[in-house]
Order: sequence, then structure tokens, then C-alpha cells
Amino acid sequence: MVAHEHSRKPRRTRKQFAQVRARELWLGAARLMQTRGASLTLLALPFGMASAWLEQSILGLHPGEIGDSRLAAIVSLYGSMVITYLACAAISTVALPHIEGVSHGRWKVDSIRWRRVGPVLTIAAVAPIGTIAGLAAAMVPGIIVWLSWVVAAPTALWKQESALQALLHSARLTWGSRRSLFYVFAMVQFATFIVTAALTFAMGHSLQSLFDDPKPLSSLETTIAGLVETLQIALSATICCVAYAKLTAAEDVHAKATHASQS
Repeated sequence: MVAHEHSRKPRRTRKQFAQVRARELWLGAARLMQTRGASLTLLALPFGMASAWLEQSILGLHPGEIGDSRLAAIVSLYGSMVITYLACAAISTVALPHIEGVSHGRWKVDSIRWRRVGPVLTIAAVAPIGTIAGLAAAMVPGIIVWLSWVVAAPTALWKQESALQALLHSARLTWGSRRSLFYVFAMVQFATFIVTAALTFAMGHSLQSLFDDPKPLSSLETTIAGLVETLQIALSATICCVAYAKLTAAEDVHAKATHASQS
């Protein structure tokens, strides 16, 4: 009986290696924006403009080619999330080597094998589908799925993992920090909404038009919207990179401690 008990394999449990607090994310992102804000924003610019252009293009298809306004909103959300995943991976090549408090030797751009862009593209295409499905079922599951996979793109790029491995790795890394990540990203979204509302009011539109005006924006308005999207993407991706760097560093410390205890 005793031998049988000892022969059992230990039960695998999902435990976070560390928790990153909202304050750490804000401070890390603020320092990074102070030192590399120009390059991060410049790198985010094509993604922000693409996101705004895509949204307006989809609005232009409604109610013609896309008759259902809900379908147009879903397609727009999917495209925006795809662009955000790609932006996070791209911005990580600039952000990670300059994050304070982590080992910089590991974050060398020349160490990236660029053939791993394939898994990043797969994540950008597949992850939004899971998030949207969760949002359609109920709001909370969709948010949890999104937070679970928020660092999947840089994981695939830097860890040389497949798309599935990166998604699972991201879920493990963020296991104990999803509440902090939610608070920080919610504040970014709220700040973006305030800026958008202020600009909408300044251009002579009612605030109600933010919610129920289906008409595409003018070229100038689309450009301004793209610049706002650029700032949002730059800040969100920077926060994502700070979280990834700190959680990966904690994971490495845990792995070394485990290896030392077993040797």
C-alpha cells in the first residue's frame, strides 16, 4: 500500500510563478515611455492608422455589403485585435531590451529567428476568435481569455514556441496577474475614451455620436482617430511587454531554484 502510494505521480497543479502588480506595470511602462516613447510611438503608428482605416472601411460596407450592424462590429473588433497582437510582437523588439529591473542580455533582437513570425501571425489570427467567442457567450469569459493570451505574441517571437505552446505559456505566465492586467488595461481604455470624447466634442459632434452614429468619418477625422489609436496601441503594447519581461524573469528564477533543489 505504501509502495503504491509512493508510485503515484504527483498531481499537476497550475501555479503562477509570480504576481505583477498594477503599480509595477504603470511604473515600468512610464519609465519606458520616458526613455523610448518616440520610437515606440513611431513603431505603433502604422498599426494605429491601419486600425482606424480598417474600422472606417468596415463602416463603409454597412448597410450595403454587410447588412447586420452586429456583424460589422464583430468584424471590426476582430481586425482591431489582429492588429494589436501584431503590434505587441513588433513593439517588443524595441521595448524589451530597455526594461529596467530585468536581465537585458537575453533581449537581443539579433537572437530572434524571424521564421518564428509564422506562429505570431497564427496567434494574431486565432486568438481574437477565442476572445470574441467568449465575449459572445458572456462578457467575463471573453475578458479572461483575452487576459490569458495577452503576452502570447511576444512569447512566440522570443521563446521560439509554436502558436499553441505560446498560448498555453501565456496563460500560465498571467495566471496570478490577470486582475492587475485588467485594471491597467481598463484604465487605458477609459483614458482613450475620454480623449476620443473630448476630440469629438471639439470637432462639433455630440457625444451621442460615439455610440449610435454609423457614418464613416472624414479623412481628417480618420487621421485623428488613427493617432489616438496609435497612442493607445503604443501604451498597451508597452504594458504588455513590461508584464511579459517581469513574469518571464520570475519564471526563470523559479526554474533555476527548482533545478538547484533537484540536483
